[in-house]
Amino acid sequence: MVIDKVIITVDRMDFTGFNAQRGGRPLHILMVYHAAYPQVRGGIDAMIQALIGSVTPGCRVSIFSPGDWSNKRLEVQWSGSVARYQLRLRMPWDAQRPIRGFLGWLWEFPVTLWKLHGLLRTQKVDMVHLHTIRDYHGYFRLLRWLGGPPYIVTFHGTDALHFAEDMLLGVAGERQGKGILRWVAHGAAGITAVSAHYARLIQQCHPKLGQVHAIPNGIPLDLHADTSASMAEIPAHLPTQYWLLVGWIDPPKAPDVAVRAWGLLADSFPDVHLFIVGEESLLGNGLPYYPGYLASLHEMIRELGISATVHLTGSLPRATLLAMARGAQGQVFPSLREGLPYVLLEAGLMRLPVVCSDIPAFADVVTHEQDGLLTPIKDAQALAAAVARVASDPVLASRLGQAFHETVCQHYSAERMAERYLDLYHRLVMA
Repeated sequence: MVIDKVIITVDRMDFTGFNAQRGGRPLHILMVYHAAYPQVRGGIDAMIQALIGSVTPGCRVSIFSPGDWSNKRLEVQWSGSVARYQLRLRMPWDAQRPIRGFLGWLWEFPVTLWKLHGLLRTQKVDMVHLHTIRDYHGYFRLLRWLGGPPYIVTFHGTDALHFAEDMLLGVAGERQGKGILRWVAHGAAGITAVSAHYARLIQQCHPKLGQVHAIPNGIPLDLHADTSASMAEIPAHLPTQYWLLVGWIDPPKAPDVAVRAWGLLADSFPDVHLFIVGEESLLGNGLPYYPGYLASLHEMIRELGISATVHLTGSLPRATLLAMARGAQGQVFPSLREGLPYVLLEAGLMRLPVVCSDIPAFADVVTHEQDGLLTPIKDAQALAAAVARVASDPVLASRLGQAFHETVCQHYSAERMAERYLDLYHRLVMA
């Protein structure tokens, strides 16, 4: 089955009539993800927030986050009309204490399952939406088997690649049980991916799963309200000319390629800076997912003699980052693999020219020379040449930025994303 670049097309449903059949009760969706709503710490948080903001007029949305060891009891926090529930979902494997861990899980498991069952029943949850498949999602597969609500699974990024290759890792870096992940996926009423490429990949590697719906991320088009701060809010020390690279400081995001590109630009564009914004990703035990990678970037910057123009800022407050983006010349995305990052869509809303690696996830969104520039992966020389073109040609920069703005507004709005998910939710609940 071929999944094209354009998302699944569905007939618009009469949700008012659907809710009337349920006594006027709106559809209740429970989002499951290790989020800190309403905080936005990454792309998945941004997607969930955008989806909640767009579907709540016709749906009720709640969030469930697996808690830490302190969350023995089911807890709830409210943010406006959105409830966020927390409860630890203990798994039977513990690398440090395998026997004791298994016995503890055996004792705790039925109680946890009963609490989850009570939550779904008392809150009248109609659909569970699992984000990035994890071993603890097995609880929801069991609850479905026991008569609980149907669930869908959304793959957001490299989790799709890892699932397709049976390489998903647990939060502490251990390889998760392949069987339980496949078991959860096969129990889903529907599966979605945020890029057509990953939807095709999952379906090709796991054809028995059936159709994988490609529903790309969408962004609120009123983002300008968040970026309406005056230029005075941008840190005073910022240079006049600079580019941004935003994301995890990890090999898949390839910031090392951008650093090498800036080394090539140093002589011809000595006043053009690069700000790499983000943190290295950590395992559940607090150790780096890619040990030594961040240190190697610092060493590369020093060896290339570009410490004055390339800056590793760490994470920044969202307001500061958006204000910086408004003053940037453009953004670079040299990733080796991606889903559909929200920072790319935000760049489009702010009319920033983008230079992206030529990977399927980006090529599905950006048309080379029309609304952005695509360069071969791992090619620092090509990336440097593309940045040089944009930096030296304001007309080109303006044309690319405006065209990408139109692309994002037309095809990647939060309302468009929400409509597709709403159609899917209702169809699966009615099935």
